[in-house]
Amino acid sequence: MTGEEKLGAFMNYESADTTRFYCKACWTVLFGDHPFYEKRILVSQVAAYKEFEGLTNVVRMEPQARHFLKDLNAEQIAALPSWPGDPSHVYRGAAENLLEHFPAMKAAGGEGIEMNAQILLDKVGGAFVPTDEARLSTGPPSFRRQAAVQAGEND
Repeated sequence: MTGEEKLGAFMNYESADTTRFYCKACWTVLFGDHPFYEKRILVSQVAAYKEFEGLTNVVRMEPQARHFLKDLNAEQIAALPSWPGDPSHVYRGAAENLLEHFPAMKAAGGEGIEMNAQILLDKVGGAFVPTDEARLSTGPPSFRRQAAVQAGEND
């Protein structure tokens, strides 16, 4: 595989489940892997990039939902392109319609024998946890903590 030397992997915090693979040159997150995917699904935001032709020989689903809006502030949400899909498929957290379809997606997927996210993770030297970014290294903030930070409170 070409370009492996440009790939890295990280986990947002020590006990995180999701491994994020990124480009070492620009820090663009290319895809994520989670144990729930059982080596059969690769989650990418490739459709979010207007000028990217990297995943041309794979089967891609059309976007089915917009999720994790809780991670964005009002200004960031307003800057997003309008969602062309079903308005009921816009979620603050994980997309319910995605979770509902995961069993069928996993059944349709196939485990990569020559290459999958776990094999690639070994090839790039494993994932690191950023220790110089408190927002990431301390784990996910609770909704209460997020509200306190937005209100300017410290604890």
